[in-house]
Formats: sequence, C-alpha cells, structure tokens
Amino acid sequence: MLKPSTLLLLPLLYGMVNVAHADKQPNNVMSRNTVYLMTNKSIYETSEDLWFKAFAFDGTTSRLSDNNDQTLYLVIQNPNDSVVWAEKYPLSSGMGNGQVYIGDSWMPGEYLISGYTRSSIGKSDTTTLFPQRITVVNELRDVPKTVKKSMRNDVAYVQVKDSFPKNSDELLNICISIDSADFHPRAEIPLKISVKDTDGNPVNANLVISVSDALYHNPYICDNIITSLNGIKHLMTEDDSPNVIDVFLSNGVKGKEVIGSKRKAKKVSEIGKQWLNVFSDGGTPVFVSTAPDGDFEIEPSDVHKMSRFFFIKPVSGKEFKPELRLEHPFDSITRYTDGRRRIVFASEHEADKTDSVGNMYFGRGTVHLSDVEVYAKVRYPKRDKLMGYLDSISSLAGGAWVCGCESGNGGSFLNDYEVGYTHHPAWINDYHPKEHTKPVKGQTYEMIKYLPGGDSGRGYVADIKYITWQGDEYSEEELLRMNGLWKASGYYKSPQFHVPDEEEKMSSLADIRNTLLWLPDAATDSDGIFETTIPSSDICSRFIIDVIATDLNGHIGTGKCSFNIITVR
Repeated sequence: MLKPSTLLLLPLLYGMVNVAHADKQPNNVMSRNTVYLMTNKSIYETSEDLWFKAFAFDGTTSRLSDNNDQTLYLVIQNPNDSVVWAEKYPLSSGMGNGQVYIGDSWMPGEYLISGYTRSSIGKSDTTTLFPQRITVVNELRDVPKTVKKSMRNDVAYVQVKDSFPKNSDELLNICISIDSADFHPRAEIPLKISVKDTDGNPVNANLVISVSDALYHNPYICDNIITSLNGIKHLMTEDDSPNVIDVFLSNGVKGKEVIGSKRKAKKVSEIGKQWLNVFSDGGTPVFVSTAPDGDFEIEPSDVHKMSRFFFIKPVSGKEFKPELRLEHPFDSITRYTDGRRRIVFASEHEADKTDSVGNMYFGRGTVHLSDVEVYAKVRYPKRDKLMGYLDSISSLAGGAWVCGCESGNGGSFLNDYEVGYTHHPAWINDYHPKEHTKPVKGQTYEMIKYLPGGDSGRGYVADIKYITWQGDEYSEEELLRMNGLWKASGYYKSPQFHVPDEEEKMSSLADIRNTLLWLPDAATDSDGIFETTIPSSDICSRFIIDVIATDLNGHIGTGKCSFNIITVR
C-alpha cells in the first residue's frame, strides 16, 4: 500500500486593510478583490482544452467573495501580447469554472492568462497586475526548447519559495489516498480525499481536483494558490496599493438606448422608461426596462437564460429610431491595463536544469486523431441559427428582381443586382416588365447592361453575364440593423469534461488522454470525505493529483500526490 499523502489546509492569509464606513461608499467604488485561476495543467498542445477554476477573494475579509462579483472576464494573451481569448464566465459565491479551446493556430510560447471581476480592477488603477502563465506547444517534444525561449520581456519574473506560511493557528489536514504507487493502463484507480481540522474533526470543504500527466506541468511556473496569493500580498504592501477601486466592469450587460427622433425622445423622457426584448435561440426570452435616461443593464440571472450570443430588440417602433450603444468590457480592460507593471511568479529552479527537463521528453511523441482535429475546427459555426434565418430572408428585402422576360438562353433576366444591369432601363419608358418576382437561390440568371444609343435609338447591349443566385450578401451587422436588432455577448458555454463511458473503455482505439480527471465542484461529505475513481488512459507516465480545498470559514489549502501508469508485462 502506498502511504497516504498528508498535507495541510491552511487559512488564507491574503488580505488588505479594512476600509471604514464601507457601506457608505458610492456604487462605483468598492474594496478590491483578487482573482486566482487554477488550470488543469500548465503545458498545452494546440487543439486541446484548457480547464480552469476561478477563485475571487474579498480583499477586506480574505474570504471567498460573495455575490457582489457574479461575472469573470477571462483574457489570454499570446507571446506577442495579442489577445487570443476573451470570454465571460459566471461566478457564484466567489467561484466559477470553465473551459478554453487552445486553437491550432496558437503560436508556441508563454501565454498570460488573467481573470478580472467588477471589483478586482478600476479605472484609475496604477497598481501591479499579476497574470498567471501557461505554455503552449505544437508537439510535446517541443516543450524543452519552448521553455527556454518563453521568457517574456514585458513582465517581471519573481521567484517564490514553494512553501506555506507558518503563522497560522488553524491548521487542517488533507489526506489523499490511493491504493498503490503503480497502475496498469485503463485501470480504475480509487481516490479518497479526507479533510480534517487539527482536532481531528471532519471539515465540509469544496474541492477542485485535477489529475494530469506530469510532463504537462512546467516546473518553472509557480502554480500554488497560497504561495501566489501571499506573494501578491507582500508585493502589494510594498507598492502601498489602495484597497478601494472605481469600478468600470459590470456583472451583467450594460448599455444605453438612444432615441433618434428629438420629438419622440421628449415623449420617451416623459414616459420614464422603455422596454427591450432580450432573446436567443434556445434561451428564455426576457424583457428589460431602461432608466429614464436610457441606461439599462441585463442582470446575470437573465444572461444565464441566454445562449453564448443573444439579441436585443427595442420594443419602441421604428418612428422612434432607437439605437443601442452596448458597453464593450474587454476593450475597457485593455485600455485600463495598458502600460501597467506586470509580475509573474516563478518556482525555485536553477536555470541549468532546463536540459534535465528536456530529458524527460526524450522519445515521447504526440498522437493526433484527425477526427478530433476536424471536430474542433467546426466547433464554432460562423453564424448561429437566428443569424442563418435572417440571412435566408435577407433576399426578400433586397433590391434584385426577376422580370420574367425570356432571355437568349431560355432563362430569365436578373435586374438591379449590380448597378446598370437591368433588362428594363428607366430611360425606356414603354418597356414594362411582365413580372416582378424575387430571385430563387441556385437558379442561374442572365444579367444584361444597356447603354443609350444605337441604330434603333432604344440603346445597345454593352455587356451580358450570367450569375447563379446565392442571395444578397450582407454582413452580420447589416442583417441585424435591417431587422432592428443588436447582438450581445453572454456567458461562454463550456462543455462538460469528458469521462470515457463503458463502451469507450472497451474500444481498441488508443486512449491518449493526458488529463484523466477534472472535478471543479467536488465536495466532502459530513465526515469530511470525498471518494471517486480515476479512469486511466493508455499513456504510461507519472500522473499528478492536484487538489485545492476551501471551506465556509475562509480557509484554503492545496495538496499534491502522484502515481505511475506502467506497461503491463
């Protein structure tokens, strides 16, 4: 039997000076929160999923934030500092989780991943930013050379000791137990996690559990939550940073309705508010009212009811000429963080150990399944169902028409699709069309261009060409405006982490999962126990069990344990 790994669950010692009369602060000023992101590993190959758990800690109480922060803004920047991912995720009681797709076009190197909430960043901030790091490679064998080249010039690297603070009076024990040190491929590995206080009493705790291949953990990246938060506390104290911020992010979707007609605008101001219809394909539609000045906010509870992208339509008629001006939070984040000092934490590893890290990857390749890559490329369609519907009916609103006159090839003429091309030019007054119908998609039409002149005086043919009608081509913005709609971004809809079912376990296809388990919302029972099984894959390697635990009293801790998957002899 492998001896259980016993670790300490410690109270979080990260905190700021309490602000007097906080309840009298204006709505746009509040105490600062700190966001920490736990990822399932720290090295990713392209065409992989990144799984994360977000923790938002209240700066005045050092506990997980309450529902004041209900939205996480996640931003990932590539080695050139360009934003490659910017999405919103829901938060509840200071925690949230989700997924990011590492695209096949992402360049190798070090990426910065940052999480922001309404009360973690302000307009006039000059304080230091503390993004976290991940490493992206095309192939696993590229890790050693990528790690060597991944140091960035735009951030400061601070080494921190991978140790826990020692000045806590409330030490809780975490025990991670597995049956053995070694297992065979495709084994069902029993996992038991116990959380107790120093008196041996069980603790009901929230657990985040990740089990992944050790080769996907960058030894130069500090991924310890307590070490990172205490490092932030120390550096922020040195920086004498203020504990209150003037907020600019919102929990929901904010905007303003502007009435284009002055006469109607006066009428609206007398009424006091307008209504907006908020809906999406597959979502539950809601109505949102504006303030007298036109300001509105779609609350997180309503955003939850929508798809990833949803639509807003002013209820007021066209005579009001309404226009919506939506806030763009990620543009604001870029604006208010530009030029600020950034610090990342590095573990204590000597520089000359990079070569020894390279030896770990010798002979280890990457298996790519073409069907997985193809599926990934079509994961996000260009247009959703509603936009496809608007696109399909756009031809009904277009100016092109078919006259019904027989053309030289036995077909019909398409008129007014391109300037000057019509079988019935306006300067021939007595040349009236037989019909006036809409073109049909897939049908080939003749387009003819006449110019005045010629022997008959009725003009001459200047050009003839043929077109297979595919409909008027409108941009998404044009389609929306034609239908009085505005498109807004809701929460990113993360898929569930996939665990192989019984049929997949029996498959002869190679199981190449390098993340065996991702449980962001596990919890111990009344006895302080959580039990599950880890379904191993066909990869023979050392796997790391990584755990973060939190409780209702504001305590937080981490635990690690490892086991080996070995070849069956």
